[in-house]
Amino acid sequence: MSEYKKILLPVACTSTTCPFHRECPKLNTEMVKTREDDEFDACFVGQGAGEQEVKLVRPFVGPAGKVLRNVVKPILDQGLNIILDNTIRARPRDERGKNRAPEVHEVEHCIDFLWNIIDSYSPRVIIPLGTSATGDLIPSLRGKPISSSRGKVFKFRSHIVITTYHPAASLHAGEERGAILRSKMSEDIANALSYKK
Repeated sequence: MSEYKKILLPVACTSTTCPFHRECPKLNTEMVKTREDDEFDACFVGQGAGEQEVKLVRPFVGPAGKVLRNVVKPILDQGLNIILDNTIRARPRDERGKNRAPEVHEVEHCIDFLWNIIDSYSPRVIIPLGTSATGDLIPSLRGKPISSSRGKVFKFRSHIVITTYHPAASLHAGEERGAILRSKMSEDIANALSYKK
């Protein structure tokens, strides 16, 4: 997406009560604009930062992020403005240093940053990616498989939320199944962007 204007919004977090405050990369919000106006068509939301996200302090720059950016590129070519973000700004790790899902109390330290961005820029649709981000945004869906909410329209905090698979799912599903998942993601995103209030 290098041919588009990219804006990184830094997060000014000074919390010392957050479980991640000592080693939090404070992942930035990324805006990708194809137009000069400040209207945004979609906000794509993942969950925690991965290894590459920590290094670059940007969302969706690891292997799963590359899948998402490839899926989203045809949408940008249509002249849309998008936001890329996460429900938490840190990289939760297990005792072996591997990525893990954040716990609810950990998400609660960061989720207001995301909602402030969403409320400020009011994207036409919010598209959480996968089970975890969906449950973080809409607590009533926490723990439910993405297959139960995928493609459905939810109204939460005065915003339209339409879910799809996380791009990482396509990386772990094998070549054939991965291609099917990427196709379904593209379809879900196109349907979400065509939704009329």
